[in-house]
Amino acid sequence: MMSDLEKTIKGLEEISDYFFSVYHHSKDREEINKSKDRCDAVEDAISMLKEQEAQKWNLLTEDADGIIHGLPGDDGQYLMTDGKDIWIDDYVDGVDDGIFLDSGRDLREIKAWMYMPELPKQEGR
Repeated sequence: MMSDLEKTIKGLEEISDYFFSVYHHSKDREEINKSKDRCDAVEDAISMLKEQEAQKWNLLTEDADGIIHGLPGDDGQYLMTDGKDIWIDDYVDGVDDGIFLDSGRDLREIKAWMYMPELPKQEGR
């Protein structure tokens, strides 16, 4: 199920596609400039919303069959929490070997995960 934020991003992407189409198919110079400016503005909004989406906790749930839902889609480092502590852990989907955390913690202990934030950019580097 898509979150409201994901639905908004999808809608903005459709609007961007429309402006992009007008930009590439119009012969009117003024319309081309307006469409390009609108397309750029929508793309900026999409980027900001995607950043916001990436910086939220993703809750895990376990169904009656013991299957955990809401796990990250890709292997990598993530912020993890058990509801008390927060730590960085490597999430690995070993397919045949199963899904595990490099720390050795049980996945059932994890309440939520978050993408790692980007490091701040330093001026002059």
